[in-house]
Amino acid sequence: MRGIIRFALFGAGGFGIGGGIGGIIAVDAATFFGFAIMGGIGGMSLGLALKSWRMAGFLALAGMVGLSLGIFISVFIGMAFPLPSLLGRFTIAGVVTGLALGLPLHSWKAICFLALAGAIAFLIVEQVQRVVPLGLITPQLLSRVIQMVIWGVIGGTLWGVALGYLTKTLKGAGLVKNIY
Repeated sequence: MRGIIRFALFGAGGFGIGGGIGGIIAVDAATFFGFAIMGGIGGMSLGLALKSWRMAGFLALAGMVGLSLGIFISVFIGMAFPLPSLLGRFTIAGVVTGLALGLPLHSWKAICFLALAGAIAFLIVEQVQRVVPLGLITPQLLSRVIQMVIWGVIGGTLWGVALGYLTKTLKGAGLVKNIY
């Protein structure tokens, strides 16, 4: 259990810090670049939780590509096909990012778990944003930074929990000799 909490803290910290930095940069056209920074720093932190510099690099790249591509897909699908209010459009971004984070682990179980964790995390984030409209209480830049930090902390925590669980179960079951 202690290992799962460690992964959750690394994920929340990395994606939260990345969200703060990305939120400062993510203004107008640079929005996707801000999400790429958030995904890169968050992915790197998950790799460091695995105690592997190699996986830190792979997960940073996967996080950058997955989160920015997921946000891009979510924005355009949301504009073309309005989704029901319960299923938020950014849930798709969580799934795409989870898929990308799972690919370097070379396990279908890891890919599915991380995609599910991303879907749940971003669904929670969208419901929180409906309850607390940050743009009404804070200036626009601060609102964007706080929004991305919240996204990063919630998403990073759930991705960290999933990755911590996977490192225990995949290694313990002998399915992989070395997940990283």
